[in-house]
Amino acid sequence: MNRAFVIHFVASLVLIAMVLTAYHRLVILPMRRVGVIDIAAIWSVKEKQFADIVTRAGATERDRQKAMEIASDFARDLPVALEQLPQECGCLVLVRTAILGHSPDTIDLTPLLRHKLGLPG
Repeated sequence: MNRAFVIHFVASLVLIAMVLTAYHRLVILPMRRVGVIDIAAIWSVKEKQFADIVTRAGATERDRQKAMEIASDFARDLPVALEQLPQECGCLVLVRTAILGHSPDTIDLTPLLRHKLGLPG
């Protein structure tokens, strides 16, 4: 065989391997990544905060008004935080109850959502 042919052949194989590797890392792997959130846990924490304020012994009308403001703020902030999650993780985001099994590509985004909403935990 011609030496130039062998050099071009090897260079082509190396280039093809590099392109396939880049495609796999930049396109395929991000598509496989799935973020999950435990919205029930988030909801129960907020529900408990609301109930603690409203049902506390000696709760005043001002306390109840504060609880309503907290609930209103949560209702406004939750959809905004949920919309930001897919862009931040670069993944599809699903509710945990929609996932039957976990894979190595599954990411738990519940702590991030808690942080965005200012919740403990």
